[in-house]
Amino acid sequence: MIENTVKLDNIATAYGRNAGACVTKEFSASLSAGSFTCVLGMNGAGKSTLLRTMAGLLPPLSGHVYMLGRDIAQCSGRELARVAGIVLTERQAFSAQMTVEELVSLGRIPYTGLMGKLSEADREIVENALVRTGIGEMRTRRISSLSDGERQKAMIAKTLAQQTPVILLDEPTAFLDFESKFETFRLLRSLAKENGKTVVAATHDLGTAFHAADILWVMRRGMKPVCGSPKELAAAGALDVFFKMPGVGFNREEMSYSISLES
Repeated sequence: MIENTVKLDNIATAYGRNAGACVTKEFSASLSAGSFTCVLGMNGAGKSTLLRTMAGLLPPLSGHVYMLGRDIAQCSGRELARVAGIVLTERQAFSAQMTVEELVSLGRIPYTGLMGKLSEADREIVENALVRTGIGEMRTRRISSLSDGERQKAMIAKTLAQQTPVILLDEPTAFLDFESKFETFRLLRSLAKENGKTVVAATHDLGTAFHAADILWVMRRGMKPVCGSPKELAAAGALDVFFKMPGVGFNREEMSYSISLES
């Protein structure tokens, strides 16, 4: 039995293959099934690059990424798509006339192939993904009619339809209002706790991440990420880096921050 679903072994990441663009150095970490990890850092810290490296979209400069005990560098695209699903910030190129249900059905491609016909079992999986993300009622709507938030939920549903043990998300709440952000974090935590997924999300939504995540990876460009539970990192002062500006205070015990606009 494989104890850790994800293992990073001394990896270094970069925006491309250029070692001079290295953004993360000598990072090792392990994640188990049922864990929800949030990746935090300022713009340019390398959060997206790390997620893309974990997903196999970028090669590490050095080190290895293992999923279910296997080096992803040795996996085919289809094999990796059955292990890790990723939701990216930027819009993906889909036909504007495609319906939400058709988009979510694309999550079955690793099992059916591009021209594969959905079986009854596949359709049931798609239906469950639609319901699980709360977008069942918009199944017949065109992609072009969706708000940014609705589109993001559809992309998460597509990833759920892949039925991967690992889910990686880059800024999943970037376009959402407060209620939708809360619902999304609650969904991601539920997928980890109730469905045994390993969920990793890069986010700037500090307050929610502090309270929703089991583990935080705090990133600073060119440095090794700091890892630990939110309470551990708060007590150690590792979260103070986000609040070092005039008029902003951070309460380590409550993991909350306050803002004063008075000069």
